[in-house]
Amino acid sequence: MNITKAAATKVRQATWTILAAASISMLGSVAQASDSGDSAPQRTVGYADLDLTSTKGATVLYSRLTSAANAVCGRMVGDRDLARIASSKACVDQSMVHAITAVNDPMLTSVYLARTGMTDQRFATMAMNR
Repeated sequence: MNITKAAATKVRQATWTILAAASISMLGSVAQASDSGDSAPQRTVGYADLDLTSTKGATVLYSRLTSAANAVCGRMVGDRDLARIASSKACVDQSMVHAITAVNDPMLTSVYLARTGMTDQRFATMAMNR
């Protein structure tokens, strides 16, 4: 399996996991995401306790989503394997775009764009290509 195919598979798995978790958590439920029987890593990201109309609440959710994406995508601090770093970064980036899109909250999107330095146009393009 080449790096590109492995990265795409990991991005797909992480994306569905975080997307499902964010969507279901919004309803106050516990998410049990699965991808056609795959045993992909999963993280539930709850945020019913947060006020997403405030910058503070959106920032806390951003941190929770980032932690979940890093855990699901296998990001390791101090890792020196460049292929794994690139694969993990792509997975985290795609997972975050999908989660931010799924939550669909303007304040959360603003926090995400400010923290990542991503432009509105690039975010929209990534969201459309998911």
